[in-house]
Amino acid sequence: FPDACFIPLPGTAAALPALAAGFRAAHLPALRVIAVTGSVGKTTTKTLCAAVLRAAFPTFCREGNFNSVIGMPLCVPGIGTDVRAAVLEMGMSARGEISALSRAACPDIAVITNIGSSHLESLGTRENIARAKLEVLDGMRPGGQLLFDGDEPLLRAGAAHVRQDITLRPVSLTDKAADFFVSGIRAAAEGPGFVLRPPGR
Repeated sequence: FPDACFIPLPGTAAALPALAAGFRAAHLPALRVIAVTGSVGKTTTKTLCAAVLRAAFPTFCREGNFNSVIGMPLCVPGIGTDVRAAVLEMGMSARGEISALSRAACPDIAVITNIGSSHLESLGTRENIARAKLEVLDGMRPGGQLLFDGDEPLLRAGAAHVRQDITLRPVSLTDKAADFFVSGIRAAAEGPGFVLRPPGR
């Protein structure tokens, strides 16, 4: 291949997040990013966040669950320069993967839906799963916010040790002092409902 250009790499799994990070820095510096992770509910939460954001301005959200160290970085170059916000889903099967995705996306807001028992075969304990999910903060921009399940003791304990420039926003069904308190959850013929009290309201 005399006219081809080759770039030697130690592995594509490391190269793709690095390429996404370079694209983000060069072409999308003003983009606001929400990163969504958790043991379950990532895709639904991502879709709901995007639906709200689209009511205000152009928003990127990839259909499906392109959330791996291959899938999520491949989404980033597809974000148009006219887009003001993006919601990116981040999954993992081992420690370090969400850290790489976070550094590629540089999120302004991170959401951790919950800590379950998936990936126990590779991570061993729920404590390790919580640590892996909290890697979403590794690439977060200064002054970012973390919304998380405030009723999960592992996340409350882990969040207490995050960077000082990150604002913690627990969401709770039981703690009325949480930033976001949810009550009155009900199922009705016209659909489910609940009462949400956001910060200061």
